[in-house]
Amino acid sequence: MARRALVFAGLVVSLTTSSACTRGLNPRTQHVVDDQVVFSPPPSSGEYAAYIRVRVALDTEGADLERAQHDLTVLLARNPRDAHLWTTSAELESRLGNHEKAERALARALELSPDYGPALALRSDWDTPNAATAARQPESGSQPPPAE
Repeated sequence: MARRALVFAGLVVSLTTSSACTRGLNPRTQHVVDDQVVFSPPPSSGEYAAYIRVRVALDTEGADLERAQHDLTVLLARNPRDAHLWTTSAELESRLGNHEKAERALARALELSPDYGPALALRSDWDTPNAATAARQPESGSQPPPAE
């Protein structure tokens, strides 16, 4: 009887220890975004490829921004609580001249994550355009929405 209790106790300790180890931070969930470590589940390879297409389109003169907009719409439908995607959407919509959509997307990003650095930086760029901001943007870069 004592042996059975000892085996049972060993099994409980083993299961408890292994489940505690899997609950901690997993290196696959850590990502660096704009020099900040963030924790999120890794995207599928298809989602990652779509996001890269969007970033390349934003950084390339004459790129197909409508295709990028479609890719981003699909990504947002799958990840509606991702502040980074909403910030990217704001940047893309601004580039397309859809200033109301850009404002809504940025507002959503800041609603989801009020201290999210890239969204705050984009808001700051839009609120106080200057020579330094213009220098960071591509020639046809993201322009601030017109003042209302």
